[in-house]
Amino acid sequence: MRLQTRLIPLLLALTGLTVLSCSAARSEMAAPQYEERYEAEQPAAYAQSESTASRGSYARGDAVLAAEPMRAPAPQPRVAAVPVSMSSKKAYEFSDSSLGGSANAKTSQHSQPTPPQPPTQQQEAKHAPSVIYQGYLKLRVRRTLEAIDAATKAAIEGGGYVQMQSASTLIVRMPATDFDAAMLKFANLGEVLQRQIQAVDVTKQVTDLDARLAVAVQSRARLLELLKTVKDVEERLQILEEIKRLTEQIETMQSSLATLRNLTNYFTITIDFESLVAAGAVTSHASPFDWVRNLVAHRVTLNDGHEKVHMALPAGFVRFDDSWVLFGDTGAWRAQASDTSMLRAAYVPNDPKGDALFWAKAVEFEMDGRDEALVESSRQGKLEVRVFKNKDAKPRWWLIGTMAVDDRAWVVEAFFPDEAAYKAHAAAVLSALTTFGTD
Repeated sequence: MRLQTRLIPLLLALTGLTVLSCSAARSEMAAPQYEERYEAEQPAAYAQSESTASRGSYARGDAVLAAEPMRAPAPQPRVAAVPVSMSSKKAYEFSDSSLGGSANAKTSQHSQPTPPQPPTQQQEAKHAPSVIYQGYLKLRVRRTLEAIDAATKAAIEGGGYVQMQSASTLIVRMPATDFDAAMLKFANLGEVLQRQIQAVDVTKQVTDLDARLAVAVQSRARLLELLKTVKDVEERLQILEEIKRLTEQIETMQSSLATLRNLTNYFTITIDFESLVAAGAVTSHASPFDWVRNLVAHRVTLNDGHEKVHMALPAGFVRFDDSWVLFGDTGAWRAQASDTSMLRAAYVPNDPKGDALFWAKAVEFEMDGRDEALVESSRQGKLEVRVFKNKDAKPRWWLIGTMAVDDRAWVVEAFFPDEAAYKAHAAAVLSALTTFGTD
């Protein structure tokens, strides 16, 4: 007895469920994105505006959206990842009427397990809103080291922790309770020169991926039950292959779920400190190209091309909607991991006309002037890749890849906040870069 006669009813049920879950997720309205950016001249002005910061109108494109006060949701279990669909195999052939329940095959003599059921509307409604909050502050302080110590103490007292610390930059993670209060706590440490806030509602993404994960888990369970009744070696191998495929998808989804859970349960606040007393110059020479000079490891500085990028996601990273912007204007392709590692891609004018190696050398020249240590040079697919490490006591890693196509030079950046993050993600990121391509 061939596998097709035994799996057809199950595959039909699973296929229908997958379509149902996808359709339900797509029918939900896209979650609004809120973005706020302004510069404050004095801490007092910042404190005065803080109470109304999240109640104004936020412009995005030609539309103006009225936003409610931004408050973080209580931590909730979250889910995310890739679509689930059964592999199309020649062994599984159906007639046009098969969608109605009949197939071009005899009914299996084996009793079929009950197919997994999609979540009901009541179950989907139970998902609490999932919002990711990220903030940026640039502060002028009397002494940088004292300010960093004070910010570290404030983070720990608030139940948070320091994700990254360098000579003048701190990235802190704070429990998702009161975002305005968290930002104000750090703003009070100095004179606010710049402040940026980003909030993105990922409820739709979480709900959709939660449903897909449930379907995948139940589908695998049914196949494991079916495997117990199949004796033919060839059929068992085909079932095992399908179980392996579903298992890989489930693991990917669970990894993405962990990332979304972390990003929604903890605010990410990045603080750059500028001392009143000018420090000694740290740049011996600078690039003649503006976009190269303006590159910053932990901030987005290039903002064009998200709709043209094709790249596989590294394990542990979640890509957000194209309109989701972190510390930038619009347009960069980007993804993030739970430890705040970031992967982003954008293009700049290829002027003067150069190839991938030309722009890689331009980046090397700039980083040498900043006293960044070059730790790796490689070719990944079409990208010339350079990895740099700063010389702080607790260094961060920064990958920059370049590629030229006609009148555009493409730049791919990966920011790793510390050595642990670099070791955890470097191999997966380098592998993903081999798939990088553009329209």
